[in-house]
Amino acid sequence: MKRAKIKWAIFFSGGGRCANDCLNLLVENNFDHHYIDCIVTSGQKTENIKNFEKHHIEVINRNPKSYSSIEEYQIWLSKVLKERNIDYLFLLGYKYKIRTTLLDTFRNRILNIHPSLLPAFKNTQSAIQDAIRLGVKVSGVTTHIIDDKIDEGIIIDQEPVRLNHTDTFSEIDIVYNEAGKVLIERTLSFVYANHDRVNYLQNYFDI
Repeated sequence: MKRAKIKWAIFFSGGGRCANDCLNLLVENNFDHHYIDCIVTSGQKTENIKNFEKHHIEVINRNPKSYSSIEEYQIWLSKVLKERNIDYLFLLGYKYKIRTTLLDTFRNRILNIHPSLLPAFKNTQSAIQDAIRLGVKVSGVTTHIIDDKIDEGIIIDQEPVRLNHTDTFSEIDIVYNEAGKVLIERTLSFVYANHDRVNYLQNYFDI
C-alpha cells in the first residue's frame, strides 16, 4: 500500500529564500513523499510568498506582535496546525523561539535549520558572520529537532562549508545557501524514512 505523503508547515520570518528553495525542491520532485500544506510567516511581505500562493499553498501570515504575547500567538497557531493535521514543522529562518504549547503538540516533530556546525555558534542569529570574524576555515549548516533549549536539540544532519576568507560575504552566503539546499533534501529523505518509526514510538511509548 502506498504511504501517505508527509504534511509540512514551513515557518520563516525574513525573505523566505530557504523556504522557497524547499518548495522548489519538492516541485522538481513532483512533491514525491512530501506535501507543504501551509507556510507560517511573521506578517511580513515578501516576493517568495507569491510562489507559495502560485502552488495553492495556504499562507498563515499573522504578526505575532499583534497578540498579547508570543505564547498566546503560538497557542492559537498550535490549534490551527493541529486542525490541519500537520505532521511536521520546518523552521527555515524563523526568528521566534518555539514555546511550550507548540513543543508539546508537535513533540519531536519540529525541525530547524541553523547556519553552523552545531554545537558551534549556537544561540545566535549571526553564526556566519561570527565564523568569518573568528577566521574559521570550515563551518556549515545543521538540521536538528527543536526542544526547549535553543539550538540544542538532537542533530539530524550536517553539511560542511569551507570558508575562503578572501571571498565577500555575498559570495560566502551563496555557498551556505547551496549547502542548505543539499541538507534540506537529505533531511526530508531522513524524515520520510523514519516517519513510521516516530509514529510508533510516540503512540506506544509516549516519547
